[in-house]
Amino acid sequence: MIALSLAWQHFWQQTKSSESRLWLMSQFFLSFYLLFITLGSSSIQTYLKQNVQQLLGAGAVVISQSTPDVQFRQQLKGFAHRYSESQVFELTLTHNEKWQTVQVKAVDAQYPIRGHLKTSYELGGPESATQSGPKPGFIWLDSRTISALQIKPGESITLGSHALRVDTVLVYEPDRLLEGHSVAMRAMINASDLSRIDIPSNVTYRFLLDANLTQQQDLENWLSTNHPQMKVISDHNGRHPLAAIWKRVENFLGLSGVLLFLLGALCIDMTRQQLQRQQSEFVAIAMSCGMTRWQSLLVTVWHFVLALLFTLGPAFIIAWATEQLAIRQLISLFPGLASNWQFEDALRVIVICAALFVCLQLPNWMLMLNTRVTALLQSHQPKLSNKVVRILLPIISLSLLSWFYTDNSLLTAMLLTALAVCLFIMICVMWFLLFGLGKVAGAANNLLSFTFYLLRTRLLSKSAQIIALGFCLTLLIFSLRLAEDFTQMLTSVSRHQDGNLFISQATSEDIKALESWATQTNSEIRHLRPFTYAEVTHINDKTLKQHSKGPSDSMSTLQNAVRLSWSQETPSNNRLVDGNWSTQDKSIIPVSVEAEVAQDMKLKIGDELTFLVEGQNHILTIQSLHEFKPGSHSMTFWFVIPLSGHHDLPFFEKPLFMGSMEIHDNAWNKLSHIWSAHPAMRMVSLQEITHRLDKFTQLSKGAIIVFSTFIIFMAGLVIFASARRYADEDKKRNGLILSFGLTQASCIRIVCYEWLTTALVVGLSACLSAWLAGELIYQVQFDLHYNFDFVWMTILVVSLAIALILLGLFISKNSLRASVLDLIYERKPSLDSIKKVKNKALSHQPIHSHSGE
Repeated sequence: MIALSLAWQHFWQQTKSSESRLWLMSQFFLSFYLLFITLGSSSIQTYLKQNVQQLLGAGAVVISQSTPDVQFRQQLKGFAHRYSESQVFELTLTHNEKWQTVQVKAVDAQYPIRGHLKTSYELGGPESATQSGPKPGFIWLDSRTISALQIKPGESITLGSHALRVDTVLVYEPDRLLEGHSVAMRAMINASDLSRIDIPSNVTYRFLLDANLTQQQDLENWLSTNHPQMKVISDHNGRHPLAAIWKRVENFLGLSGVLLFLLGALCIDMTRQQLQRQQSEFVAIAMSCGMTRWQSLLVTVWHFVLALLFTLGPAFIIAWATEQLAIRQLISLFPGLASNWQFEDALRVIVICAALFVCLQLPNWMLMLNTRVTALLQSHQPKLSNKVVRILLPIISLSLLSWFYTDNSLLTAMLLTALAVCLFIMICVMWFLLFGLGKVAGAANNLLSFTFYLLRTRLLSKSAQIIALGFCLTLLIFSLRLAEDFTQMLTSVSRHQDGNLFISQATSEDIKALESWATQTNSEIRHLRPFTYAEVTHINDKTLKQHSKGPSDSMSTLQNAVRLSWSQETPSNNRLVDGNWSTQDKSIIPVSVEAEVAQDMKLKIGDELTFLVEGQNHILTIQSLHEFKPGSHSMTFWFVIPLSGHHDLPFFEKPLFMGSMEIHDNAWNKLSHIWSAHPAMRMVSLQEITHRLDKFTQLSKGAIIVFSTFIIFMAGLVIFASARRYADEDKKRNGLILSFGLTQASCIRIVCYEWLTTALVVGLSACLSAWLAGELIYQVQFDLHYNFDFVWMTILVVSLAIALILLGLFISKNSLRASVLDLIYERKPSLDSIKKVKNKALSHQPIHSHSGE
């Protein structure tokens, strides 16, 4: 208890110093960030878990991308008391030259298994519950589809040669789990009408089962053995389809916290020296009064625990309050969402924060453990080993944070590489200005030369300021300027290369009708590529789950049907990365895989992929790797079969097509005619794609600006920590300058030169990093050079320089008040503080007699 009492007295006394407050604020802010994203993600994950039980509409749902046979249906019925089958696909509905792509659900007479449907006879009218879906010959549309088509209940919609009557507004579906968070507009028809309308080939089959827990477990075991390509979601142990996505979001935000932790480590390191001196004096006096070395270390550890409690406690409370506000903003996306985080998630992050902060404090503890009492009271330099540990432990901490939030090695490597490249650019620009240009400019101006000398002597603290501000400005430039330029260029290049209408799916009959329609309307089909929908069921005789344990973007896509294409020659917009396009080996069916997908899924040449196409398994051997080559059209596929003439696969005879075309301005209002006759054909305009991209860009901008706000706060802490570290030296420097006969204006000019140089390094580094990112993106996507707006860049750098100069003058206002008298009457540090600590220590009984030091 004596150690705890001493630690508390010293901690409370130390909180009065600005260095201690900066240290505590850094720990608080980093803890708040990690706790906030964890509490928010935990609440969303809990909400999604509850949604599985409430909105699944059945005990279990089996999802198949391929058409099941009769035997499968019979076996499936044995796992449930009640059974219902529905089919989901996309169609384009037309009405009076209006069209809208909707997600159609065809249901049988047993639907729904659990719960009831809600419908209305008019938009916004009273709702009524019903226990069955639409009758044959009728179609139910949701309110958004009715508004888009401007159709009224009682009117009819023609699908090919069959007309369906709209008699009801679809308000609620009990099995809306799989559509509830989708932006797709919805419609519902009776399954008996499927034989009379033209539906696409990529139909998703859903089997709703009223099964208990035992039946669900037996069902999952049976599917994993006999049908591994099928997915099953149950209300007991199933995971929400969005659960993995939100876990990825949490991990990405946690990885982004590496940058914040880097800035926090720099801030803590700059306050370390003064705090270490204060703590060393306290421990030395306590040891001189009879405390052993290990007990003094215990006091230091208790001091750290108290600091941890004073930062993690408020951080947790404020993170919880902030999470409450964020939950309110997300209610529109997740109806019924509430703060419902799990204690173990918060505890896990608290342990991680404590471990990270321990790594940053270990150098202090090692120094006190290996230093004698007399050395603690003297000015001394740490040993080389302590300096190595001081550098090594923050690196270990950053690695620990990266490992904890990593679920995809490729994504982590790309993110950390981008940070490293940006950091390297800032270091190069800083060294060029300080050591290269500084000598040339300083020769013509003594004060400027003196300023560059000061900056070189304070390279560590100045580097910390530049890194903090540089990363922040780079993110802002990238989000505010580059994202907008990229959207405009993508629209321009796509219009030039692909046209203004994209064909995402069409049959041979659809293409013939489209060619005839294009001739009549003076339109032009630009590109066409054949493909079929296929499911990857096995990789080298292992299922996808067995092959890839960790989540990845490629893995989540391969769990659904993907487009499998074929080509005689290497496509014009692809280049080979490895392997050969053609092969003379007739014993294998070759396939070329996109290089990034192969890296993400850990695939290599020679691996065997099993594709399920139209109920038949085809084993394809990876023969080559390809990547996208800009300069041609934008259509590219993950998997392409080289046509060497050795094989004639059955799905080659009935291909689907993906392509692009240029529509004449006067032909847009006639597009409903082709869709009315071919509703299964899927097309999307360039304008709609641009609109979606704009919405995504705006969302990304908002997220980046919020994250940049966090960085700005940390950058402010770094700047104030750096200024506090050299405050006494700056005051002495200004006094000496005045003693040489110079004026107060000379001191102000030095401050202005210092922050002007900082602004130039930060501005040039950020603009250079943003330009390099733009150049790489443009080369990869368009094979063009990025034309950066240098006028905009100049205005930004000038604005930054003015802001930083004003900030520097504000921070340096105390040191600018120096006078010559301060040097004359300067005294050595008094012993009052030492006596005060000693008296407090003597008020306690000695724990042990001292051991001779």
